[in-house]
Amino acid sequence: MKQLTDNHSSETTFKAILYLRVQLVRKPMTANLESPDSPKQLILECDEQLEKLHSSQMQELKAMASRMGINAELQQAASESYHLILQIAREVRALVQGDVSDPVYLKLFPKSPSSLISPNAEYMHHIDYAIRIRETLTNDPDYASLAHYAPKLEETTRQIQDLLGRRSICAKEENDASIAVKKITESAQAFYNHAYTRLLMYYRSNKKIVEPCFFKLSTKKKKKAGEGEDAEGNEEP
Repeated sequence: MKQLTDNHSSETTFKAILYLRVQLVRKPMTANLESPDSPKQLILECDEQLEKLHSSQMQELKAMASRMGINAELQQAASESYHLILQIAREVRALVQGDVSDPVYLKLFPKSPSSLISPNAEYMHHIDYAIRIRETLTNDPDYASLAHYAPKLEETTRQIQDLLGRRSICAKEENDASIAVKKITESAQAFYNHAYTRLLMYYRSNKKIVEPCFFKLSTKKKKKAGEGEDAEGNEEP
């Protein structure tokens, strides 16, 4: 029987304990059924471990989904900010009759707007750039005819700031959930590994009965996050 280690994911741990539970149901229980090491007792403990693992995994997935949703909203907000700034640039260009060397144009856009900002720019850059343009449109009389863009810039800036704040909260929740999964997985692995010894005691060291209860586990290490699925080539015996 190969033991679960920290190289095995919570998903593999769940599968291993579920497999153990299924096999325990099929085992003879002619000895002391009230023994703390009996299959009957281990089945109850398997259920408890499986519930904890499932619950922690769902919490982590929920937090991850929330963060991904906010990232999508941030990308949309950044795109809207970018296109608004391009619209303002076109308006300023019309104001100076297409002369991009005019000081009125250069005050806001010393370079091509698309070289100063992009939808994929850092979100704080969107905020800083939008604030600078908004303040100029609000306070500089050269842009009095474009002042109506200032509230729109303020709205997009506030939206990005709010989303960044929400993402920070979600990131903390996801991190906390990941820590919880790790702790619960470690506890479940300890239970699974010790179950082998407990069953040997119950079945008087009869490995022919005990060994088939346990999952075949690969000794390969997990891949790091972002590298695809776990490298664990686990399979049922």
